[in-house]
Amino acid sequence: MQFREILTQCHGIMLKNICFYTVPNSFHFRYLLADGDRMIKITFSFLCLFLISSNLISRSTVEIGKASYYADKFHGRKTTSGEPYDKTKYTAAHKTLPFNTIVKITSKKDSKSVIVRINDRGPHVKKRIIDLSRIAAEKINLIKIGETQVTLQVIGKGKDFESPDQSAYSKEKAIPYKRIR
Repeated sequence: MQFREILTQCHGIMLKNICFYTVPNSFHFRYLLADGDRMIKITFSFLCLFLISSNLISRSTVEIGKASYYADKFHGRKTTSGEPYDKTKYTAAHKTLPFNTIVKITSKKDSKSVIVRINDRGPHVKKRIIDLSRIAAEKINLIKIGETQVTLQVIGKGKDFESPDQSAYSKEKAIPYKRIR
């Protein structure tokens, strides 16, 4: 992503001109707003700039790897987030994503997908990117094969102890349109 695009997304304005100059121990730039000739000078440290750009990148996380599912013996046990594991809820374990992150898991084998909420840490096996609850694994036909190649896409943020509504993210719930004749 270009530096100009990052600034436009962060500030929500269209940039006409960007001038860069350096000062010891900091990074400065100035730009003109699209709606006038007013010049605004903003100072960022390298750390601030890094945090902004890494936040923009992490919003659209997509991972590809193997998925597995929790064994039934874990039903009722506490997860890392503190809530009990429930095999009838659409939840999952991921190594680094924040708790309550909503992700879409799509099987590479048959393109079936499921929406889950991250509430635990794991999987604790190399080369796996996510452990799914039993009901989520059933939805993508993972039970018989044990593990499969999947694509993980971050969708948003959920709430504590709530299983994500599967229909809220489906194409069937898209805004209806009227056909023009």
